[in-house]
Amino acid sequence: MESGRPNGRAGDNIEVRTWIASAERVKSLRRYEFLCDGQRVAQGETEWVYVDVSTGRPRLISKAMAGFVRDQE
Repeated sequence: MESGRPNGRAGDNIEVRTWIASAERVKSLRRYEFLCDGQRVAQGETEWVYVDVSTGRPRLISKAMAGFVRDQE
């Protein structure tokens, strides 16, 4: 995570935005940003891996999900 200004203050209203930036095979990239008074104060990204809960192994992202992400780009 990268921070654009030192710290928020108690009582600040923080807006959080998040979106899926990409989806391929078994993983997707999610980005996010935090805004205070319309200015970005922090940003970051996380990589998510889709996992089959019964086996604990990575599983392919469904075609519907991958198509949804492509449509949003």
